[in-house]
Amino acid sequence: YRGLSTVLLCGYVSGVLSLVTVHQPPILAAALGQDVIMPCELQLSHDEDLEYKPVLYWDHLLHNSSNKLWAPSEMYKGRVQLLDDSRVSWNKSIVLQKVQWADSGRYQCKLSVTPKRKKSFRIKGNLTSLMVYGKYKVWSFLFQMFGHNKNFFFSLQAAFNDIDSTNKLH
Repeated sequence: YRGLSTVLLCGYVSGVLSLVTVHQPPILAAALGQDVIMPCELQLSHDEDLEYKPVLYWDHLLHNSSNKLWAPSEMYKGRVQLLDDSRVSWNKSIVLQKVQWADSGRYQCKLSVTPKRKKSFRIKGNLTSLMVYGKYKVWSFLFQMFGHNKNFFFSLQAAFNDIDSTNKLH
């Protein structure tokens, strides 16, 4: 997963290093009205095993509060689904359907895990910034988030121009 952020939790159990990580990408882009997959993956070291299926939480972080994506708060009811609900899957990604302007912002995946022979704990991924784009509002949003880093801003602008010209060809 090139470019994915990682949060690590390390501990020694019987002299053996155990490792639990949560991966989520730093940036996602979604077209207004379309669906977007919000990746979140739990990874365990080879010697780690879980007692129970992890409990998933997804938060949309606001200035002074947050809205729950999973389990969905009122704002997200009927628009969020788990990508894979299998007990054996470590893929805890969600699908946010019919993306709206208000969905732009920072998101965090959190998992409560219970390793065998250990106490349960909660582990967080790094933040993912979701950029919702359309014809008119994308540039003001991008400039707000990345205007201080002009090289990054201009590379995003070029990428979105490529997307826009590709869509016009169809």
